[in-house]
Amino acid sequence: MAYHPAWEEGLKRGSLRVVLPNRNYDPKIGHQLLNRYLDEFALCDEVGLDIMVNEHHSTSTCLTVSVPMALAVIARETKRSRLLSLGTPIANRPDPVRVAEEMAWLDVLSGGRLEMGLVKGAPYEIAPANSNPANLMRRYWEAHDLILKAMSTRDGPFNWEGEFFHYRNVNIWPRPYQQPTPPVWMTGLSTETGRMAAEHGHVVGTLLSLSAAGPMFAAYRKRAQELGWTAGPDRFAYAAVVGVGASREEGLRRANLAADYVRTSPVVAEAFTNPPATTPLLPTSRCSKRAASAAALSETGTAIRSNRPLRQSSS
Repeated sequence: MAYHPAWEEGLKRGSLRVVLPNRNYDPKIGHQLLNRYLDEFALCDEVGLDIMVNEHHSTSTCLTVSVPMALAVIARETKRSRLLSLGTPIANRPDPVRVAEEMAWLDVLSGGRLEMGLVKGAPYEIAPANSNPANLMRRYWEAHDLILKAMSTRDGPFNWEGEFFHYRNVNIWPRPYQQPTPPVWMTGLSTETGRMAAEHGHVVGTLLSLSAAGPMFAAYRKRAQELGWTAGPDRFAYAAVVGVGASREEGLRRANLAADYVRTSPVVAEAFTNPPATTPLLPTSRCSKRAASAAALSETGTAIRSNRPLRQSSS
C-alpha cells in the first residue's frame, strides 16, 4: 500500500523513508489509494489468491501502519483467502499481550484464515520506534514467547516476569480460532534465524536477499534434520517474479529478465531444493495458477514467472 506520488521527491532527497517530510503526502490522494488497494485485495479473494499484508512506519513505501487494522477490513471483505500478516514488528511493540489479543481477534473474525507473522522490524524503523538495537533480538524472542503462551494458554491467568515485559495477569479474550495458535511466520537473513525458526517449526521467509537466502535455508534444513523432521518447501517462502508494463508483452519481457537472473544466479539457486533446469513461463502450482488468473485480469498486462510457489495454499 505505497504512496508512490511522493517517490520522485524522496529520490531527490536520497530517501523514501523516515526523513521524507509528510508534507509530500496528500490525504485526498491517500484516501483514493487506500481504497483502491483494499478493492484489489477483495479481487484477490474473488480470483483465488491468498493475501499478505505488511506493516511499516514513517515511510512512503507502505501506508499500512498497523497490520491488524488493515487485516480487520480485509477479513471482513473476503471469504476464502488465507490472510498472512508479515508482519507485526514485535521487537518494537511496547505491549506483546495486545498483539496476542489482536491476532486472536483477527483469527476468530476470519474463521481461522490467519497466518501470523512475528517479525523483528526493518532496521530503518529503529529510530522512529526509539528502540535499542543492542537488545532488539532478546526483546524479540521474549515478545515472541509471551505472545504464543498468551494465545495457547487455556487455564486462566498466568504471571510473566521477563527482562523486558512484566504482567501480573495474562488471560486473553478471545482465544484464537486455530488451535493452539495460527501458523507462525518469521523473516530473516542470518543462519541463526534459520536455526531458530526450525526449532519452533515456523515458516521462514526472505525477500531480495540474494546470497543470504541459501545459507539461512540450509541452516533451517540442517536444524530440522537434527530435530528429526524434514523441512518441506511449504516451510520456506520464496518471492515470485512479477513484471508490469504498458502491455502484456512488456510485462512478460521484464518478468523474463528478472526471472532469468534469479534462475541463473548461483547464490540464489542454493536457496531452492532441486531448482529446475529452466523456469516455466507460467508455473503450474496452485498458487501460480491463481497468480496467472490475476495477471489475466490486470489492465497493465502483468506476466508472472517463478522458480517455486510462494506457499501452497490450504484454502
